[in-house]
Amino acid sequence: MHVADIESIIERTPTPEPTIGVTTGPIRGSRKIHVAVPTSPDVRVAMREIVLDPSCNEPPLRVYDTSGPYTDPRATIDINAGLPPIRSGWIASRGDVESY
Repeated sequence: MHVADIESIIERTPTPEPTIGVTTGPIRGSRKIHVAVPTSPDVRVAMREIVLDPSCNEPPLRVYDTSGPYTDPRATIDINAGLPPIRSGWIASRGDVESY
């Protein structure tokens, strides 16, 4: 095969469009919960309750959850739309933001 033949094959080979994806859904052995902040009831902190082995006789362990909406089974994910601006009202109410 000649170099010209190889170049012709390369030119005819379509380049696949890259796909954007993200892992979503619940994490096995735990569930996502949201805890209200006593000083700001409209702010909810994402936590994860991890189910421990029944033999330990302990309640689920709560840990801070940084996964955002991606592990919330009730969330609709559109990776192209980005994250919803859920903090915009809280940030604006601080009075230290300039709009332009």
